[in-house]
Formats: sequence, structure tokens, C-alpha cells
Amino acid sequence: MDNNNLQIEKQMKGYLLAMDTSTATISIALLQDGVMIAEEAAVADRNHSKHLLPLVQTMLAKQDLKIRDLSAIGVGQGPGSYTGVRIGITAAKTFAWAQQIPVYAISSLETLALGGYRHYTESQSSSTGLVSLNFDTSGSAFGYGACSIDGCEPIEPSTKWIIPLMNARRGQAYTALYAAGKGESWSTMVPDKIRLMSAWCEELQAMLNVQSKQNESSSPQPQEIIFVGETEGFEEQISALAEVWNGKVTTWMHHMRGRDLGELAYKRWHAGEPSDNVHTLVPNYTQITEAENNLRKSQKERG
Repeated sequence: MDNNNLQIEKQMKGYLLAMDTSTATISIALLQDGVMIAEEAAVADRNHSKHLLPLVQTMLAKQDLKIRDLSAIGVGQGPGSYTGVRIGITAAKTFAWAQQIPVYAISSLETLALGGYRHYTESQSSSTGLVSLNFDTSGSAFGYGACSIDGCEPIEPSTKWIIPLMNARRGQAYTALYAAGKGESWSTMVPDKIRLMSAWCEELQAMLNVQSKQNESSSPQPQEIIFVGETEGFEEQISALAEVWNGKVTTWMHHMRGRDLGELAYKRWHAGEPSDNVHTLVPNYTQITEAENNLRKSQKERG
């Protein structure tokens, strides 16, 4: 076996702890050689610091393990609860620094999107007899990068848009846009942001109009748009989008799961990607855009 294969085999071995504290629920999981062997969750609300470490210790104890037995850490970087994300990042950095092991920061929204889409797909598969997907999250299979109202590059005919939602209050949502297509491909189209939901749906509509124009040159629209996560409270805005687009729009309630974050982190670790710097790693809180902030001010003045 050559050195490259030995290195890959080495990277596949060991325990990876995954933690996300971006929502009111603490979600953790333990993977051994890429396979999930334990998962725990607890409602923390505003007490993430009180519950996180005991939850991790309890899960590890059930496997007769301790922190020193870990080989890598995966952590939700946000966006989400300011306090929660900060506590999760701090704990992950402390574990990684103390044990001298790699830490991988993963978008909490991507975790929510991937998990929600898998859950939705599995539910559809069980009712239709189809085989559920195994996701390859390489993010390169589509052949495009970011997408905006200025234009999108061509997409696969079977592509579905996955839009994760975390309620950020006052009509706002932490959100992003991912695309899942045939061939088990997965790609980021619009990165994490906090947005006014009304403005976000208008932006999505504009993107679909761009796609519609491209259809004249045989570039298809997405097969389906799926909002996943904390969809409750955004029904009006989602319905408005559905009314102006002739495609299928689905909402799917879904809670964060540590297993999904663990898989995304393990993929980076197994691929030999550089670890995030334990000293400079910080939460991704995201900021509302200036245009949306002005819109919110004008709405408040009118109201």
C-alpha cells in the first residue's frame, strides 16, 4: 500500500464528535470511521452552556469513551442563536486545542438543509417504493457557483432547490439556497444570510424569472422548491412565491440533527482537508443587508 493510501486509511479511522448549538436544541452525534454510532439531543433554549458538556459526556460514557479518545471535531458555525453558536464554537475549539485534533466548522444552515432534504426524500421514497439517496456533498457536480438575480448558470433538469429556514424573528429568517440533483450532487447556490422573508421570496422569484428567460435557450427551471426547517410562521411569504411560479413548492418541518453535521464534517476530514484554525475560528452570525434594513425601516414607519 503506497503512502497516499495509508494516509487516506489513517484519516478514515477514529471518533468524530459533531455538535450544533445554533438552535434551541443541542444536537450532537458520534461517528466512528464515518459511521454514526450515537446521537443525542436536548432542549437547551438559553442554557446551552449548562447542558452541552454534560450531554457530550453522557453520550461518550455510554460508548465507554472520554474526550481524549476523540480524533476530530465537527461544529455548527451558525448562523442561529448568538449565544448558542458562541458556546458551541468555544467548546469545539477547547476540545480541539486540548487534544491537538482537527476541528471542522460546518454551516448550520447546510446541516439543516441536507438533513431536511434527506428526511423529505426518505418520506417520499417510503410512500412510492423508491430507493432513498446517499448524498455526495462534494459541491462540485453542478458546474456552477453562486446564483443571484443577476443570473444563474445552467442547472440539471432534475435539480431541486433546498431552502433552509431558521426563524430570526421580526419577519426575518436565517436562510440560504442549496441545489440537489441527480447523480447525488449537492451544491451551494446562495450562501448563508439573515434576510427579511418577504424580500427573500421576492429575490427567489426574480431568480426564477431569470431561469425562465434561460428556458428559451433550453436551460430548465428547478423541478421543485423545498423549504425545510422552521417553516412555521412563513406560510404567507412562501404561498406568495408559490402563486407566481408554476412549479412545485413544498414546506417540510425539520429539526437539526447531529448526524447530518457529523457526515458533512467527516467528509472534510476523510478528504484530508485542512482543519479550521483553532485560534481564529469564529461564529458566522451573518448580517442583514443594507437594502433589507432600509425596507424594514420603511415598513416600520408605514406601520
